[in-house]
Amino acid sequence: MKTSPRQNWLRLVFALAFTMLTGLLLGAFTPLCQAQPVGLIEGIVRDQATERPLMGVNVVVLGTSWGTTTSPEGHFRVWLPPDLYKLRFEMMGYQSLVLGPIRLDSGSQVTVSAELVEKVIPMDEVLVLGERSASVEDKQVSSHFLERRRWESLSGTTEDVMRSIQTLPGVASPADFFGRVYVRGGRASENVVVLDRVFIYEPYHLGGALSIFNPELIDYVEFYSGGYPAKYGQATAAILQVFNKTGLAQSFQGEVSLSVISANAVLQGRLPGNGGAWILSTRRSYHDKLMQAVGAFKNYVFPHFHDLQLKVTYPLNKKHVVTFDALSSGDALKIELENEDGRADALADSGDLAWDNQLTLASLDWKWLISPKSYSHMTISYSQQPFNSEISGLSPQWFAGKVRNFDVNADLAVLSLAGHELEAGCYVRATDARLDVNFKQDYFLFTAENSNVALDTTLLRSSVDKIFRYTGLYLQDEWSVVPPTLNVGFGFRYETLNTSPARPLSPRFNLTYRVTENTLLKFSWGHYYQFSKDPVETEPPLGNNDLKPKRAIHYILGLDHQITTNTKVRVEGYIKELSKLFVFGPALRFGNYGQGRVQGLEFFLERRTSGRLNGWASYSYSVARRKDFLGTPEYHPLQDQRHTASLVLNHRPNRKWRFSVRWMVHSGRPYTPLLASEAVVDSVSGEVEGYRPIEGPKNSRRFPTYQRLDVRCDRIFHFNGWNLEMYLEVLNLYNHKNVYDYSYTKDYSRRISTYQFPLLPSLGLKVNF
Repeated sequence: MKTSPRQNWLRLVFALAFTMLTGLLLGAFTPLCQAQPVGLIEGIVRDQATERPLMGVNVVVLGTSWGTTTSPEGHFRVWLPPDLYKLRFEMMGYQSLVLGPIRLDSGSQVTVSAELVEKVIPMDEVLVLGERSASVEDKQVSSHFLERRRWESLSGTTEDVMRSIQTLPGVASPADFFGRVYVRGGRASENVVVLDRVFIYEPYHLGGALSIFNPELIDYVEFYSGGYPAKYGQATAAILQVFNKTGLAQSFQGEVSLSVISANAVLQGRLPGNGGAWILSTRRSYHDKLMQAVGAFKNYVFPHFHDLQLKVTYPLNKKHVVTFDALSSGDALKIELENEDGRADALADSGDLAWDNQLTLASLDWKWLISPKSYSHMTISYSQQPFNSEISGLSPQWFAGKVRNFDVNADLAVLSLAGHELEAGCYVRATDARLDVNFKQDYFLFTAENSNVALDTTLLRSSVDKIFRYTGLYLQDEWSVVPPTLNVGFGFRYETLNTSPARPLSPRFNLTYRVTENTLLKFSWGHYYQFSKDPVETEPPLGNNDLKPKRAIHYILGLDHQITTNTKVRVEGYIKELSKLFVFGPALRFGNYGQGRVQGLEFFLERRTSGRLNGWASYSYSVARRKDFLGTPEYHPLQDQRHTASLVLNHRPNRKWRFSVRWMVHSGRPYTPLLASEAVVDSVSGEVEGYRPIEGPKNSRRFPTYQRLDVRCDRIFHFNGWNLEMYLEVLNLYNHKNVYDYSYTKDYSRRISTYQFPLLPSLGLKVNF
């Protein structure tokens, strides 16, 4: 793929910035060491009753802008100049704790141990305790940390975490109807979604309408839109980690809720014995039951879904904690399809569409605090997912099968080893896949990179019965070269898949330089590989046994500045070079023909506060280009969303009311225009048999600009021992007509617009006891 002068210029800017920064830092190494005497305060935070380590605890250095958050193993580390300090530890559901004064001398290392006392939090205190500060201590570029309370009452998200991250910079969505996301020009399949350290292949209900994650069960999420360290693999776009709550170890609590989408219930409490905890949640949509009750939708199945989750945590002692997770999830529908015009390029002939998808997952997690400076973490899981999608009619199509997965995720970390934090680990997955696919060629064109092309109705068949074995090994190091001024991280990841001849080794590098106490300059570079996750792409007759993993090279340069204790601004520029993309080729098989490039600039302003007003604003400029084959022209893929802006505001004037506003505007998606049509005439009778579209250049036009304003109002009623919360939410408040797609009449003489969500009000309620 040829590079334009502008692209070369951007590359040059990144190269010069990195070269100058590295030279400046290395040249100033000795003076900095002399001029910046520092010491280290580190330790572990535990639950006082159960002695289990606590993750996500805010550690604030009082009287300064310094702070950090504990890891999943309860560890924290913070470098500080010599002085006397007090540390405050805060976390939702626990009483705040202040330790100190702690004397820190130059070059010294102080280890502290903090034990937090669990506290039952009334509803009206939920938003004013345990907020994570907007610290600039985050060493990783392009990362976001979202607690549940930051998005659960966010307007327009239907309390779905996947829709919540659509307001973050660099994130786009295909449409209102989908929870799937595009990140920095990548496809949704190029993201990895992890639930409590277990990879989830298909984390969506009903083909992507909403995620399988129960919002009432989620504790927090970590989102990386690029530049993630060697610990993470099998993704070229983004990483989303979802962590569920562990339950309350001191009391029993319950919550039931009803929204426009589903009914939900959560119970949690203490285990007998050594202070373990459990939490159980169930969620189900109810519209199908309402349809049955009124006698509607006979002979068909109204779309519905369900989730049932259980998490049990038990500390064996101060060093060992085991957790058991179980998830049962599913969705189904059966609807009628109509093709009254008889068009060959319709989804199907008149008939029925049936869908049934189920997921069962169980995992066992073991944390071992080997010492205050080292730990191991292992998770073993099993899942199975039977599915069936079938379209009846004159030309039946189906996608059916069953996938079973056995996973092992193991990490070993050593902290504070001469200024280094070393971590090594592996992720091993064995997948037993049995698939039977019979779909129009359009399906395979869409699942590959070359989507949004002229439709081909040829039926193609593929059957797979095979075991796939993936192994990912990594080693990474975070080195505090000149604490707290200069931090360097580097690592490698080695990956294999038994069906691919490739054995890629991925180098990763990141650098953080503290320009001032409140300003961080960040740089990241790395290679990211992703083997095919679809057996149809790797197995004959349509697949390719020689299919190699796609590759993305990330270049990211960013600046974080902490304006106040709770307000932070971030600016990042990035380039992604893509190669070996999966394309369904002319020989009716997949190959590594595609290549591309994405570049962009992002702005993010965030206010985190326990006060009345918080939220964030973001703007992204991005240009994505792809090429399917050598010698073919470049085009903008469906993920190319040029301009994206969003504003999120949450306001709580008092303990009874809560308001939320979300406004989004972005450029329209690209599409291939219809220029004209021509009649298809029978050579014998001379009669017109149909019409053939004449299309313009691929994805050369865009749908109109998208914009939407969502508002939500919550009213909380407090009673003796329980609370009632009611809310009113309105999507697309000013009813802007956002175009989703264009369709045409049989002779292509008239264009018909399909729109996304109109003005849509909804009500909901929640009871806590």
